[in-house]
Amino acid sequence: MNKNKVKCAINANVVFFINLCNFSGLKVYNVSQKDGKSYFYIEYRYLKKIKKIASDYNKELVIIEDKSINGFFVSNAKRIGVYVGIIIAILIIFVWSTSITEVKVMGNEIITYSKVMEILNEKISLPMKKNSVDVDEIERILLSTKEISSANVYVEGTVLFINILEELEEPKIVDYNEKGDIISKYDAIIVSIITYAGTPMVKAEDVVKKGDILISHETILEDGTILENKALGDIYGRVWISKDYVFTDKILTKERTGKNITYYLTNKSAIDVESPFLQYEREEKEFFNPNAFPLKLKEITFFEIEEKYENFNFEDKKEDIILEKTKELEGSLPKGSKKNKTWFFVKTVDKNTILVIYYEVIVKLNN
Repeated sequence: MNKNKVKCAINANVVFFINLCNFSGLKVYNVSQKDGKSYFYIEYRYLKKIKKIASDYNKELVIIEDKSINGFFVSNAKRIGVYVGIIIAILIIFVWSTSITEVKVMGNEIITYSKVMEILNEKISLPMKKNSVDVDEIERILLSTKEISSANVYVEGTVLFINILEELEEPKIVDYNEKGDIISKYDAIIVSIITYAGTPMVKAEDVVKKGDILISHETILEDGTILENKALGDIYGRVWISKDYVFTDKILTKERTGKNITYYLTNKSAIDVESPFLQYEREEKEFFNPNAFPLKLKEITFFEIEEKYENFNFEDKKEDIILEKTKELEGSLPKGSKKNKTWFFVKTVDKNTILVIYYEVIVKLNN
């Protein structure tokens, strides 16, 4: 039996090698010779001693096979990373298979995905254990929302499916017995007017002020009789919208000083943290804790900032500023308006630069 023994080879004559071992008090087994080398087995506890002897006599010693307990652990030590990786992979697959990692919302057109997730903020926090998902409670919360008339919630694999039926928008009911004029919401030049009920008070190319009557609720018949009802119609006009932006020769800037501090909270924690700095910027991000998978953590970092005034030259950044402010004003245009043209005007007053952005739009003048 060669259990707990090491098979070696040494480039020495077999007779010389056996005499050397006997002289040193070493017991070797199954000694043989081939191609000028001596092959043998030796107990692992004597391996260090035979290595020293070989070194002292300038002989090359090679370990061919190590069947010792120590050899087993040494040979498998290199595979520990593989074994650990396999175990971790199995654990991840197991944990992941018992968790919800994705939410899919179906049937929504009016209400957005983010709105649904906001409604269910306290009930859904990915990733989450399947056994912690109360589909009945989720359905109850969704049905209590004005925009949703029906909800079906179920789990398939690692996905939580939310199938909703949205409430139909209530139709606008017009009370024709209600008396009322159509009033202009803007200063404008009339582009077109279509009257369904009442008497039109303006025509295309007329100039109107905000508050002027566009269609009167009174209709005068041929015999002079006056009928009163609700004025109905669609009136469109050209409207000019502008905004002034003032730039001084000094601007207030904020720079980070290099000092910062970071806090870590669970994403479900109701506790918030306060900045240790008087002036600061705050950044947040979420990530999975590798030591407590699948726990989600929130990283909050406060950066100390310093405010100071710097010289500012409008002309150096004129094109970028005009583009930025034009887009900014565009975002505030009346809903449904059609952009006709835009322009700008720049003037200097004392040390200040005034930028005026103009938009000409065609918009519905009545509600």
